[in-house]
Amino acid sequence: MNSLSGHLLIAPVIESDPDFIKTVIFIIQHSDQQALGVVLNRPSSRTVEDAWKGKLNWKSRQCIYSGGPVPGPLMAVHACQPLGEIEIMTGVYYSVRKKHIEQIAAGSDFLCKIFDGHAGWGPGQLEQWLEEKAFHALPATSECVFDIGDNLWEKALGQVQDR
Repeated sequence: MNSLSGHLLIAPVIESDPDFIKTVIFIIQHSDQQALGVVLNRPSSRTVEDAWKGKLNWKSRQCIYSGGPVPGPLMAVHACQPLGEIEIMTGVYYSVRKKHIEQIAAGSDFLCKIFDGHAGWGPGQLEQWLEEKAFHALPATSECVFDIGDNLWEKALGQVQDR
């Protein structure tokens, strides 16, 4: 099995699952047992401050992205090696520890996206989706991962069509 860690999954033009319509998913981990990714192009109106209201006397206006339909703790994809728990691809890291998320959200000198929720697949499930052409896969670039524009899906789909 070839791992798709560090790849993008781009929903096709016609996608029937409302959780994934016009999405670009960044695969963080992929093995024969499971896969985990986050939707890169669904910013929410929530901030880190909103998520931690009443839990911390700490403020961050950092936007939280809706990472997918599976609930979980806040997580981040970022470019700060010292706070990285997993290096997904060269210069792009994943973190989920709360102390790291706090530091990442407070940082302003490196690229990051913070997510609430994720997309997850069990053994063989992602591979089946790809066989059924439920998504297109292509290697990620840090430019795509940290893109905050409104047209990431269109740009990524264009890359798929140019291949």
